[in-house]
Amino acid sequence: MQFLKKIIVLVLFFTVFNSFSQEYFFKDKNPFNSKIPSPEEFLGYAIGEQHTRHDQIVSYLYKLAEISDRAEIEVYGQTHERRKLVILRVSTPENLSNLEDIKKQHLQFVDPAITPKNYDAVPIFIQLAYNVHGNEPSSSEAALLTAYTLVASNSSEVQNYLNNSV
Repeated sequence: MQFLKKIIVLVLFFTVFNSFSQEYFFKDKNPFNSKIPSPEEFLGYAIGEQHTRHDQIVSYLYKLAEISDRAEIEVYGQTHERRKLVILRVSTPENLSNLEDIKKQHLQFVDPAITPKNYDAVPIFIQLAYNVHGNEPSSSEAALLTAYTLVASNSSEVQNYLNNSV
């Protein structure tokens, strides 16, 4: 019986710490642009409270691209069930408008006939890919929070990311 009590206390101990671990996500990236709806405002429930459907995720990403000059969306394909597959590009408006030039500069970096010297002056490309399984919701939920943070946050840290990457 004493052993069982120790096990129960141990399980409760780790459960308490695990429940607190979920409160940190991107809240330190204030201030946020109040004109851009958070996922909770758009969906009507907090992230993680229920499973967000694919159409809701895509609609939210379209809303971000519609409202913000930091984002643009493109359909790159469809699923077997004819659901849209989209990519949301997030960066500064300047980087997004110069996307083709940035791509050309990157191609020069791999051309053996050219010796580029401006590596640090060219924004890098970062791809954050989320979820290939529809029954695993955590990555889709994280994608919504990440997109919101990158599009809506006015923190110097996020602005630095956007200035230096696409």
